[in-house]
Amino acid sequence: MSYVWKQLFQAVYTLATREKSLRESLVDVYTYHLLHLDEDTSPGDIFSENLYPEHLKNDLRQLCSDITEFEGTAEATIHRMDDAEVLETVEKILSVYDEITKYEPKN
Repeated sequence: MSYVWKQLFQAVYTLATREKSLRESLVDVYTYHLLHLDEDTSPGDIFSENLYPEHLKNDLRQLCSDITEFEGTAEATIHRMDDAEVLETVEKILSVYDEITKYEPKN
């Protein structure tokens, strides 16, 4: 499995298993998983395996950008979101994970 898939899987797993609020779990998801997929903070080319179409790469870039748009930090941005925006962001993570999974090589 690719590095991108592994980080997104861990993000989804974190959202599903944390006993924290959804908002607090979303901060953890960015800090521990999505941060590593954010091209602005990640060393090297996370898409070097070239498994995914450009639209999926753009979806992931936009997701990371949306989560850090306020003062450039996930925590500040997520705490400014209302509950509907938090849920929408979680749904975007699930959607990107679902799409990425379709392009993973079958073992």
